[in-house]
Amino acid sequence: PHKCEFCDKCFSRKDNLTMHMRCHTSVKPHKCHLCDYAAVDSSSLKKHLRIHSDERPYKCQLCPYASRNSSQLTVHLRSHTGDTPFQCWLCSAKFKISSDLKRHMIVHSGEKPFKCEFCDVRCTMKANLKSHIRIKHTFKCLHCSFQGRDRADLLEHSRLHQADHPEKCPECSYSCSSAAALRVHSRVHCKDRPFKCDFCSFDTKRPSSLAKHIDKVHRDE
Repeated sequence: PHKCEFCDKCFSRKDNLTMHMRCHTSVKPHKCHLCDYAAVDSSSLKKHLRIHSDERPYKCQLCPYASRNSSQLTVHLRSHTGDTPFQCWLCSAKFKISSDLKRHMIVHSGEKPFKCEFCDVRCTMKANLKSHIRIKHTFKCLHCSFQGRDRADLLEHSRLHQADHPEKCPECSYSCSSAAALRVHSRVHCKDRPFKCDFCSFDTKRPSSLAKHIDKVHRDE
C-alpha cells in the first residue's frame, strides 16, 4: 500500500495517494475559468462549475426541488421523511444536519464566542448577537431612514437635516421644520404629564397616548 507521510492514510494506488497529498500541500491544479476558485481534483471543480451554470442534476422525486450535488438532495429529503439523524447526547434535541447540532452544543457548553463590539455582552450564536446590536446599538434618525451604529455617527448624520429644520431643540440635537413639532418634541424633556385619564391614575405627555389608553383599557366604561 501507498502510505501518506503526513497522516498515515494508506491507498492501494499511487495516483490516489498523489491526489490525497494535495490536501496537505495546498496544491490545487484544477482552476475555474470563470472565477478564482481552484480545486484539488477535477470532480470538485465540476461541482463548483454548477454554481456558475446553475445546473441542478439531482432532483427530488416528491417535489420540484433540485440541487447541485447529492449531499444537498439528501438533506432536503429529510424534510419529507422527518428524519433527524443528528441527536444531542445531552438532551432530546435532534437535527437534520450536523452543523445545526454543532451550533446547538454551544448552548450546553456555556461558551459564548460572539462578543458585542459596543459593550460587554457575549452570545452563544451569531444571530443572537446581530439581534442584540440591532436592538441596543442602532441609532435611528428621526427625519429619514438612516441608522447609525453609535451616537456620534447619528449626530454627524443629523447635520445634513439642519438646513431643512430651522427649529432646534435647546436640550438635544433634535431639529424640525415647524414650531408646533418642536413643542410636541419638547415634552420628552419635561417631567410634566398634563394629559390625565378620567377613569384611572394614568397620565401621559401626549394626547394621542391618552386616547390609545382609554380605547384599550376603558372602552366599555
